[in-house]
Amino acid sequence: MKKFYIIIFFILFSFIILSSCEKSEKEKSGIVDNSSFSSAGLSYYNNGKYSIGIPASWEKINNADNLLPKPNFGEIEAAFTSKDFAGGFSNNLLILSQDALKGVSSKDFAIGSNAGSPNDYLYYKKMFSKDITFLDDIESILFVFKARYNEVTPKLIFLQTSHVCNKKVYFMTLALPTSITDTTKYEKILETFSCVNSDKS
Repeated sequence: MKKFYIIIFFILFSFIILSSCEKSEKEKSGIVDNSSFSSAGLSYYNNGKYSIGIPASWEKINNADNLLPKPNFGEIEAAFTSKDFAGGFSNNLLILSQDALKGVSSKDFAIGSNAGSPNDYLYYKKMFSKDITFLDDIESILFVFKARYNEVTPKLIFLQTSHVCNKKVYFMTLALPTSITDTTKYEKILETFSCVNSDKS
């Protein structure tokens, strides 16, 4: 299965420039406060196809001017970034999509997209994988690994999973600095993903 995540590295460095130009109003970013996530410090993003809770202090990157790089296939659904930078990097989340193959589950897509990862990076080290259950009770696999694309890009921690709904498969990648030793709270972000309607296949 083809991989999407190579474009993550372009986005990581784009965030530095784009976030300074981003509109701050939540209604323009598509981020809406939701009381069900307030205790966890998350806000609810809903684009009419799916929803996900993201940290309230993060921003959605507005791609109205097509500033984000275009993937080789599929499309960028959404990109979010922290406002806090350290060493020119900020925590970020990228959601990509493509048409789902009939009969292929969320777990199948997650496993397939991760299968070639050791060969796709200059440095790759799997940390762990685990079952994940999304807010709408769909099950998948979460892969957590450290990776570095080339000599220029930093070594980062990646959390990757996928969710099939509405005849689309959504690939989610969270990128974090290697200084983070416990990814639990970031795993919880991915668990909040859900389909907006009941058609999950």
